[in-house]
Amino acid sequence: MLDITDEHVAVFERIKNDFLSRTKVPEENNWKSKTNNDIWLKMVIQVIVVGRSAPADEFDKSEKFKNEISYENLLILEQKEIKEKINQTLRFIGARYASSDVYKCPKTNALAYNFGVLKDFPNGPMDLLKMLSEIQGSNCEKMRINHVKNNFHYLKDKGARDFLMELGLIKNAIAIDSRVKNILEKSGINIEGKTYKGIERDVLDKICKPLELSGVQFDRMLYQNYKEIANTFILQVNKSPEEKLFKLLESDISPKAYQVFKVFSPDIFTVLEFFAMFSRFECALKSGGCYKAHDVKYLSHPRVEPEWKEYAKVLEGKPDIKKKIIEAAEYLFDQPPKIQIEKDKENKRIDWEKPKKNEDMGEIDYIFTLIKSVRNNLFHGGKFMGQDPLYDLVGEPERNTKLIQTSLKILEICLEDDGPVKDAFNQGLHS
Repeated sequence: MLDITDEHVAVFERIKNDFLSRTKVPEENNWKSKTNNDIWLKMVIQVIVVGRSAPADEFDKSEKFKNEISYENLLILEQKEIKEKINQTLRFIGARYASSDVYKCPKTNALAYNFGVLKDFPNGPMDLLKMLSEIQGSNCEKMRINHVKNNFHYLKDKGARDFLMELGLIKNAIAIDSRVKNILEKSGINIEGKTYKGIERDVLDKICKPLELSGVQFDRMLYQNYKEIANTFILQVNKSPEEKLFKLLESDISPKAYQVFKVFSPDIFTVLEFFAMFSRFECALKSGGCYKAHDVKYLSHPRVEPEWKEYAKVLEGKPDIKKKIIEAAEYLFDQPPKIQIEKDKENKRIDWEKPKKNEDMGEIDYIFTLIKSVRNNLFHGGKFMGQDPLYDLVGEPERNTKLIQTSLKILEICLEDDGPVKDAFNQGLHS
């Protein structure tokens, strides 16, 4: 049984208030207005979507693909030709589990079998739905779901419900996929180890019923508005801000990228803030006239890059700003960001070295050089824990975070100077 609290229900009440009105919910018994081909193609999509949804989306948008294996076109073909047509379409759209061997391809064989079952009804798919609609009683929706699961290949718990929901034959069920699971988990509901039927039962009883939502309303609301709900509305219960972010990352980016984030040395929130500020600042430098241009072979005009040295000269002439920057840079002076060097060329051994200030460098120029080193180490691959013995120094993650925080503070001080760089930075931003 799921541990669903009033706090969890309150989260879904907010979701209902903001998203239900913009959700398209299938009308009850809409199957009556469909054609045999409409019904068949909905079944095709339920098979294609298993493993990866993108090919199903591509198929659904393409009249060409849908026409290739339309119900009417397949009716005039022999069984061998039916399988070949289906397999060709599945492979063309990149459907998962669609092998080149027509007779060994599980999805090809499943769809060919399902087509045969539908074709055996006197009036095709319409007769199937008419038969299902005639199943009545308090348990009729479960019986309809079980009939589809037991008589058609590749349509299991999720697919059978999705198919019947779309045609308006069931409404108190949920087609539980990764999206529904992710939103439940992000709301703080632990579903680990729970069965499909157990999750569905508890969500219907403990969330949908109090909120006066049918299962199909709940399901379609989460599915159609998934990204916005997952990234905006879900608040983890009893989770720290960093845990919330990692939970979002876990589902919204690739598994490999998520693991990279987990071993990233500096505090992730500080990293994101620095990334946004630094990239915006370099854009502002170029827009504000502080740039250098140089010829490159692959461009017809000189390539433009931000020129921090020129900007440093501007600030050197502003005593008040300069004083603030130097005071804020104390940690950079005491613990300057190290630069990776090649210590042993023959054995390809790299190490770290502290940079030194050139005699001809102004103080602001030197500070900007240190900030750029912080950026380079961060985005050019020098700040991951466990990478090699050179990196795993005591207190290093805390030091990295402090270096970024100091750099951020200095960039914010720079924006106190009224001028073209500040104007360019603020353009389009709203307080």
